[in-house]
Amino acid sequence: MEWFIQLSDELIWQVEDRDTGAALAKVTMRPGDVAAMPADIRHQGYAPKRAMLLVWENADPDLPALISSGQLPSVPIEI
Repeated sequence: MEWFIQLSDELIWQVEDRDTGAALAKVTMRPGDVAAMPADIRHQGYAPKRAMLLVWENADPDLPALISSGQLPSVPIEI
């Protein structure tokens, strides 16, 4: 998963299903917004102006296999 923290201006994200490419959401992030992008999506962001985004990735190479096998959830948090 990736955690995104919007630091300035605005980013518009197109979120799609990882396997089918079906549209899931359009998300607009503004300064102070925090988002967690799960492992089972595609995402592409567009900034109308220059924007600063902090991206925090968990770079453990074993995570995709653990998520695919069902040993770990595909969402970063459950509420």
